[in-house]
Amino acid sequence: LELSQIERMKGSYAGKNLLIVANGPSAVRFGSLPVAEFKRHGGLIMGMNFANLNPALEGTELDFFVSADRRPAQDPDLHKYLSDFSGIRVFVPEIRIGVWRKALPSQDLILFCRVLVRYLRAPWWHNGPHKPKGFVASTGLHALQIAKWLGFDNIFFIGLDNSYFREFEANIEGGLTQRMTHAGEEDTFETFSSDTASFLRGQSQLFMDFWTFSAPNIFNLDQLSYTDAFEKIDISSAWVQTQTRD
Repeated sequence: LELSQIERMKGSYAGKNLLIVANGPSAVRFGSLPVAEFKRHGGLIMGMNFANLNPALEGTELDFFVSADRRPAQDPDLHKYLSDFSGIRVFVPEIRIGVWRKALPSQDLILFCRVLVRYLRAPWWHNGPHKPKGFVASTGLHALQIAKWLGFDNIFFIGLDNSYFREFEANIEGGLTQRMTHAGEEDTFETFSSDTASFLRGQSQLFMDFWTFSAPNIFNLDQLSYTDAFEKIDISSAWVQTQTRD
């Protein structure tokens, strides 16, 4: 029943343009000025996870926030940051709604389905956020799913780096150690049990799942990005396209 709200929102932002600001380390290269400029020209901004730490979002009010992860739901600094934005639409998974409602009692919380059903999917599910997903756990993928569902004319993004595949090494325990890098955060290291082939297979699946959302109106503004399922354009080209559609 609670997923009916996002179901009703399909196509509700037609005629608008969106910039998704993810938390990959490349977002730091862009700085906050391009994001503020996009907003000034009437574009809408979507942040995700620890958006409060992202230098690219400094001084910019979010219109949308998406998080599929556990840690943001438990972080009081992020909650305070989000509570300062009036009218923000906060998209969270149905499995974490209790925690988010407690954290943000006065915000507009919109649920999406985080359940994974990759095979034997009902054909009428398509890629709607109100139905089980067919892609790996990634807030970036959920952000693109929701953005497409809302019907934006153009969707631009920065910071969807997906660069973990180059930032891991074997450790003496026989597992792997992953370097975790995000814009505005200190690097951390996570150790886990896996073999190299299995780890890289999972990373390959992530890149393949991004192709699920490839479309002619979705653009990657990082021309050096590994995320190549979308046309890469420079920021100045994005502003021209946005302004011609205002």
